[in-house]
Amino acid sequence: MAAATGHQPHREMTRMQKGLVDSSFEEGHYEAGIAVLAQTRSPNYTPSRSHIRQLLFIALYPSSPLGDKGKGRATHDTVALARTAPPKATSSAVVLSNSATVAAQTTLMSFAQTNSPSALLRALPSYDELGTKNPGDSGDPVMDGASEQDSLVARGAARFQQCKDCWQILRGGFIPPAEESPSVVPGSPSKRRRVEVPMYYSHSSEDGPPSTVGSTAWPVLDWLLTLFEQDETETAKDQQVKYSPLLLSHIPSTRSDSGAKWAANVPLNVVFCCFKEKEQRRRDMGGRLLTLLINLTATNLFDLPLFLNLLHSHLPTDASEFREMCSMLPPSPAVLRFKLALCQRFLSHGPASRGPSTPKAQARRPIPNRTRRKQGGVVSVDVAKPLSVDSTSHPVSSMTPSRAVLLPASEVLHLLASVSDKDPMTYLVKSQLLVAYGTLQRQTVVEERSQDWIEMLRDGRVRKAVEEAFGNQSAEGSKHDSHGTGTFLLSLISVW
Repeated sequence: MAAATGHQPHREMTRMQKGLVDSSFEEGHYEAGIAVLAQTRSPNYTPSRSHIRQLLFIALYPSSPLGDKGKGRATHDTVALARTAPPKATSSAVVLSNSATVAAQTTLMSFAQTNSPSALLRALPSYDELGTKNPGDSGDPVMDGASEQDSLVARGAARFQQCKDCWQILRGGFIPPAEESPSVVPGSPSKRRRVEVPMYYSHSSEDGPPSTVGSTAWPVLDWLLTLFEQDETETAKDQQVKYSPLLLSHIPSTRSDSGAKWAANVPLNVVFCCFKEKEQRRRDMGGRLLTLLINLTATNLFDLPLFLNLLHSHLPTDASEFREMCSMLPPSPAVLRFKLALCQRFLSHGPASRGPSTPKAQARRPIPNRTRRKQGGVVSVDVAKPLSVDSTSHPVSSMTPSRAVLLPASEVLHLLASVSDKDPMTYLVKSQLLVAYGTLQRQTVVEERSQDWIEMLRDGRVRKAVEEAFGNQSAEGSKHDSHGTGTFLLSLISVW
């Protein structure tokens, strides 16, 4: 199957193909309907919005405690559509196997390989669509709207249209469990008979307050990240800047006085929820999402200082956690510039300004910064004069690359010497600052590199700054391995 390339027109599946899927779903044969979707996928046709929502509904459904034992019997795991469908829905429920859930997750990822991200994500509302008549459904042919009224799962999947963004569908309990509810046996509508079947609660991990990412939502998060990453790649081909407009559309429209977005509270909660997981694959998803958010700062559409404030309030207080977070980020120019800004903020304002590392349901609104242009075009931050943050500000009219200028080399050396704290976080932030700056200079073409930096490397000022910052091995410094860090940095400097 050919991979999706470029921004494709949203030409939907034929009426006959849709009918095959709808008939299977109406009769409760969900694996068969999913198989039809998988077999008919093509880069030339996209699945309808309603079918994508139904796949998401099935993919997010909590797995049965019994697994697939007793498959085909009415006592199998069921979907409580009376609780999930709009008020018009009947109180019926349908049989849904664990293998159908896995098939839906697999098919969603398969569509990501053959269809464009924009064609698939149009099934979910976004902030750019708020105010339209039917968010997440505008432009659908009549048949697509009608199909929402046929299958019971389709009616349950209609809840996706009530969301504001893609983050809501990830929350624990988005597909709520229910107690005993009437169900139906698979078969044609005329032959269905109602039976009483037990309704299973989701796993205990969903007890208590809803989690930022529910226990069944990880495959869907992986799917969303894949679409955003593909959108970045496609956008870079057209605009020479690697960022995802689709991700930006799922960030609230609150804007700074420059007209840029910044309020990425919820996706940052998702990032740090991932970092708390034991499974490495889930932690990696946090790094992928954080990288996607950082790449937005390479444009004028996303406010770097305000986002920096927001991230600063989420940062882990433990040095090993901060080191792991940094290790998950690629050494791209956008990420390296962001690291420099983050390290500068930490060393300039100290650890006292950092908030708790645990994600909150609603992160506190960060104090806006006023950017001030110094001599030489370098942008610095002044927290004493806040910017106005106005949700009614006019959005930026068009995308342009960020004009932020790299820190001067003298500022880097100043930051290395400015904080004398010997705690592990300070040592780590200083090393990250130096490595990010040196790596970025190495990535820059020779003609555009900082001449001051080149001279400082040649005359030994960088080496001296490292020795003074990391080389004095006090008892406390030795405990935190500052000497080992200094030795590593000195070896790195020798090849710059």
